[in-house]
Amino acid sequence: MNIYIIMSLKSYGYGWIEAAIRYTGRFGAREKMAYQDVFQLSAPTVSRHQGYVADVLEKSTNAPLFKRTSRGHLLSGKLSLLLGAELPNETIFERVPSVEHWLQDTFNGVCFYSAEVIRAEPNPKIVRPIINALSDKNILRIEYHSKKGISMRTVSPQVIVKVAGRMHLRAFDHSKNGYRDFVLTRISMAESAKNDEQAFVGFEHDQNWQKYVDVEIQEKIHSSEYETKAIRMEFGLDANGTKTIKVRNPLAQYIADIEDDNFATPVKVSVRPKP
Repeated sequence: MNIYIIMSLKSYGYGWIEAAIRYTGRFGAREKMAYQDVFQLSAPTVSRHQGYVADVLEKSTNAPLFKRTSRGHLLSGKLSLLLGAELPNETIFERVPSVEHWLQDTFNGVCFYSAEVIRAEPNPKIVRPIINALSDKNILRIEYHSKKGISMRTVSPQVIVKVAGRMHLRAFDHSKNGYRDFVLTRISMAESAKNDEQAFVGFEHDQNWQKYVDVEIQEKIHSSEYETKAIRMEFGLDANGTKTIKVRNPLAQYIADIEDDNFATPVKVSVRPKP
């Protein structure tokens, strides 16, 4: 097994098997085939991994979880949850994929189909110098298309953030003498400016980023009790029809902006000021 696969398994692979157990209650033929394809593993290796995951999960609950033979081997060579078995509330392995990501790996185009509002993917030629500047803490020069026009900016990049379906670059804008967010797909040119006389400005001065605010999601008035219940289930709202999430202050407005003219959401999203 090469180094890339070893690193992938440490951070993701075993979590992928745990996801299969949590989402389907089994790790059988279909799931094994998808796992082999995702991580490029042999069948014997997959069998060893499933045995390891089974042992770790059962040790975490100190109770049997999977169907086994009288000799303690996994029944039919696969993981199948016992009737009434309870998995730990918290995930055990690192980076257990979300339902959506796991479905894409396992059923994409067959039992799972995704249709989203189409946004452009960031251009790799633009992303490359940005990522290098992030890693090396170097200044960038970018050409940015905002709603007010096109401008050249010299920035100290801090972090790439995905929020509300778009990726942004959080950076110190030297021309504005402050931290700003730049939508990656609106950057038409990016090049290193490490020889620029200006010094790189780091995260330590971004006080706004260090602050967290509560974003409140609240249901709107619905036509029936059935619609109300359905919306509460969909958004994970409490008995009062609300939910509060904590986010970094600069990102709060992007989440609140999901209510736009083209998408009438069944909930209201607002940023609550700190007391």
